[in-house]
Amino acid sequence: MSLPTSGDYDKDGKDDLGVLYEGGTAADGRRLDSLFTFTSTATGVKAPVKNWTGSVV
Repeated sequence: MSLPTSGDYDKDGKDDLGVLYEGGTAADGRRLDSLFTFTSTATGVKAPVKNWTGSVV
C-alpha cells in the first residue's frame, strides 16, 4: 500500500511529491513504513530519495 502526498519538501518554492510506502514488519511485530520524496526540477522530478523508515503506528 502507498499513500501519496504533496508539499515543498526541499524548501525551494516548488511542489514536490512524497509517498509513504508500507514496508513490511519489524522483528517486534510493528509495521515498518518508508517515506520517499520526488523533488521537482524545472522540467520534471528527480529520482526518489528515501527520507525516513520507521513505524507510524
